[in-house]
Amino acid sequence: MASSEQIRGWVAQLESDYDNLCFTYRSRMRRPVLRIAEEKDRWGHWDPLTRTLTLALRLVETRPWVVVLEILKHEMAHQWVSEKEYSDE
Repeated sequence: MASSEQIRGWVAQLESDYDNLCFTYRSRMRRPVLRIAEEKDRWGHWDPLTRTLTLALRLVETRPWVVVLEILKHEMAHQWVSEKEYSDE
């Protein structure tokens, strides 16, 4: 089981990677709350109501970081779609 210090370090890295991905893809999305939590049935989740992007602890603990980044990008796509819908109103 990861320590709270490890989780904070992973979240800090996710924040940096999120910002780098937005820069790379020229996205103006605002960074949401990024968190790592126990998720039993999914690798990640985007919640548009709380603007929270969650990745599963088991993903971060057991998979290579390149896989974690792919899940991050997938959840960022959900964020983009939900926020684009709101901005078109």
